[in-house]
Amino acid sequence: MSDAAFWGIAAFMVASGLLVVFSESLFRSAFFLALAFAGFGMLYFMLGAPLVGAIQILIYAGAVTMLLMFVIMLTRQDGQERTGLVGRLRSLTLFKVFAGALCAALLFALVSQLSAVRWRTAEAVPGYDASAAAAQPGISE
Repeated sequence: MSDAAFWGIAAFMVASGLLVVFSESLFRSAFFLALAFAGFGMLYFMLGAPLVGAIQILIYAGAVTMLLMFVIMLTRQDGQERTGLVGRLRSLTLFKVFAGALCAALLFALVSQLSAVRWRTAEAVPGYDASAAAAQPGISE
């Protein structure tokens, strides 16, 4: 049940994040951002940190997102035309292509470095006793 709930919340958060990026309306993007923040709060509740989860939902999903929505509504500019994803792709400049290539290169370097690290498990730590760790309440492997 816990794994299914985690993957469900994770899929909900990824979908909300994608809708933030690809939404045509700024107001809708702010709403989907609030949903993503609420997803983070749900994950905190699952991790056993209800205070942090409640703060995440109240402060970020509530207050910060409402402030963002008020800013969007008060600074509305009628002269701007709405362009969707296709319009944004047509307006690619050399700088944007260079920035995208740089981001891809940095992501490749980060992933290659992280995959080359030999991660230590609990069994590899000197003095680790699996039976003593299993006997302690709240610790699971």
